[in-house]
Amino acid sequence: MPHLTIEYSGNLRDQADMPVLMRRLSEVLIAEKTADGKQIYPTGGIRVRAIPYEDYCIAADQIPDAGFVHTTLRIGPGRTPTELKSTGDHLFEAVSKHFADLFEHRGLSLSLAISEFPPPGTWKQNNLHRLLKKD
Repeated sequence: MPHLTIEYSGNLRDQADMPVLMRRLSEVLIAEKTADGKQIYPTGGIRVRAIPYEDYCIAADQIPDAGFVHTTLRIGPGRTPTELKSTGDHLFEAVSKHFADLFEHRGLSLSLAISEFPPPGTWKQNNLHRLLKKD
């Protein structure tokens, strides 16, 4: 159940290319492996969404045109601290790379947080795993 939410200031909408970023972050999650090479995050559980905010205040509005991108990954329990760090490092690297040009030319705040749902903290029903299974 890796659900990744990208919240961003609406003033980045025309330059952010969120579909490309969402696809890239999905690929990062799919590529994460355990120490013995198993996929950490099942493909059928991965959800990535981007939400622009039209109402926001950044740096008390003292930096004209400043923007923000905050990414939150919410997952079920069970990953090791090493796996969590690797996931965070790889996701943040992808976000930073995606926004590198904007970061050089305008005020921009990038952040990422990972949170685990405590058991029993989620209820879900999903047939995507079955549909993705290769015969």
